[in-house]
Formats: sequence, C-alpha cells, structure tokens
Amino acid sequence: MRGQSADKAAQGSARFLRDWPAAAQAIARSMVAQPETCTALPAAESLIRANDPAVMAAFWDSLTRADLRAAIARLPVPLLAIHGARSRIYPPQTADWLAATAPQGRALVLPGCGHSPNLEDPQAVADALSAFIRA
Repeated sequence: MRGQSADKAAQGSARFLRDWPAAAQAIARSMVAQPETCTALPAAESLIRANDPAVMAAFWDSLTRADLRAAIARLPVPLLAIHGARSRIYPPQTADWLAATAPQGRALVLPGCGHSPNLEDPQAVADALSAFIRA
C-alpha cells in the first residue's frame, strides 16, 4: 500500500478504536477518486460505519501484516485485476504486477476511478467481469 509502514498501520488501528465515525468517513473517502461527486459514497460510508470498530481494528492489523504475494503465482484460477488509475491506496502498477504474476492473469485499469472502481464506474466493472467470465 502507498506510504504504509508498521507505525502507520498501528496508528490506523488506534484511530479506529478512538474515533470510528471519523475513521469510517476517511476510509470511504479514500476509496474513490472524487468523493465530492461519487453518488455511491454515502451508502459505502454507512456500510463501513456499521462495522464494529474493534473488529475493524483487528482486521486492519491482520490485513497490514499479511503478505500473500507468493500465493499469486500459484493461483489455479484466472485472475482479473481491475484497478482504478487514481487509487490512493495502490499504484496502477499493482494491477500489472498481479496480471503478470498470476498464471492466468489479466489487468484492467480504469482511468477515472480510485480504489473502488465498482463504486465509481459500476457499468465498466460489470462489463469487464462479464467479458472476463465469457472468455
């Protein structure tokens, strides 16, 4: 993840426990390229906020410690890495790496989207998934 360190990950978990409503809002806003115009953002924030902060802190700790990169090369199924070019979480090269590393990998980078293209351009994601499944 961009700019992530063990210290930053721990700070995130502490923030979840200290002020979950603000953390949930920050998470939701970081998922999209243009929070001001994303119509799906309020629903996404509501779903995030509905989670238990202690569970989310434990999940975040687990997520930031996990390194499953070696498993990608052993995937027994096709992989489509759909990535938003404007993601604040992962650089666009992440999708390329996944596609190149997976035995049956492909990448699609959606130019105007952030970390969650399914929220910002659901039709493009649905079309890409449909084409991938049919291939």
